[in-house]
Amino acid sequence: MLFDFEKILQVINFFFLALALLAVYYYAYRLQVELRRSEFLKKEAQKYQDLVNATTEGVLQFDEEGHFTILNQSGARCLGYEDPQEILNDSITVYHFLVDPDKKKQLCQIVKKNGELKNHIVQIKKKNGEVIYVSLSLHARVHGDGNPILYEGIFHDVTHQVVLEEELWNYSTRLEKLVQEKTDEILQLERKRFHLEKMAAIGQMAATLVHEIRSPMSSMKMALTLFQKKKEIFLEKERRVMELAVQECQRIEAMLKDVLDFARPQEIRLVAQDLHDVLDQVVERMKPAFQGKKIHFKKDWDSRMPLVLVDAERLLQVMVNLLQNAIDAVMPEKGEIQLRTQYIEKDGICRIETIDNGMGIPEEDLPKVFDPFFSKKPGGTGLGLSVVQKIVEAHRGRIQIESTVGEGTLVRIELPVESPKFHFQ
Repeated sequence: MLFDFEKILQVINFFFLALALLAVYYYAYRLQVELRRSEFLKKEAQKYQDLVNATTEGVLQFDEEGHFTILNQSGARCLGYEDPQEILNDSITVYHFLVDPDKKKQLCQIVKKNGELKNHIVQIKKKNGEVIYVSLSLHARVHGDGNPILYEGIFHDVTHQVVLEEELWNYSTRLEKLVQEKTDEILQLERKRFHLEKMAAIGQMAATLVHEIRSPMSSMKMALTLFQKKKEIFLEKERRVMELAVQECQRIEAMLKDVLDFARPQEIRLVAQDLHDVLDQVVERMKPAFQGKKIHFKKDWDSRMPLVLVDAERLLQVMVNLLQNAIDAVMPEKGEIQLRTQYIEKDGICRIETIDNGMGIPEEDLPKVFDPFFSKKPGGTGLGLSVVQKIVEAHRGRIQIESTVGEGTLVRIELPVESPKFHFQ
């Protein structure tokens, strides 16, 4: 049987041609499928990009060096840019925007440790230099070895919220402080009320006791005085005992007067007075106390002093007490005492000062000198300066004492010049 090789060759050629056409058709079909798939992916990518750009959250992705790989429109605007490409096409890194450079290390450590970062408040600086607060959430895409490849997440501006929280915290702090101040003020007033009630009770009791003691004391003193008038019938020793008894009666009467002055309310009758006339009366009354002592006394009056609203009798009582304390404090042979005044026009006050070069008051005793019954003077009641303070405060004034052991003491009284309603701050 003879083969027609020419026909066989034609069949083979036709087969390969058909195979080639089939391959071309197949690859054309695959190309069409890939093109459709690519178009679909492009559309999906565009949808994703549109969705990312439409969100109000800033969306970002960056590598280990901080270079942006993704940034949406909201993120760019939050950073102060109109177009994300301004950042994506530049070499600007995420860390460029951090106000605190140390935050870079802190943020990376948190993400590496926890795998993510949630709602972390960070201060950033916008393109125009404005500093804002953002809430940042991140997570990391990692290699097989666990090291991050990329960081991606979202952020948004929370400056208004942070400012409001700070204002709220400041307001809360101020409110707490105000409440504490008012509470302390109420407690202080309550303590003062309790003290006044206690002092009123003590005063009432003291007044009763003084009255009960003063009557028999007066009788005893009167009897001793009568006996003294008939001293010729007594021996010298007996006469000395009677003189001592009379002196002790006088001392007890003085102590009773101090107790009464301390216990009773200080009623002040304010009258415009020449302050220096009142002080001259004090000096005149104290002359017997200076007799027999080599004390150098000096007075220094401010000639600008106007009339002052004072109760002359009460002020006299105050200054006699202070001068007597100065006399008791100085050495009889070389004592120096100064009484001076000063008008402080800008503050509307007059100042009266007694200065001595006496033994001084120990520093630990200074806070207690106005306390009732505190005294280191032999035979003292400890009420003199308490009464002085009450009288000065009844004038809406204040009294201060400065003293150094071995150098002396300064007592300063400040009184309002014009109005009895004047208050010291």
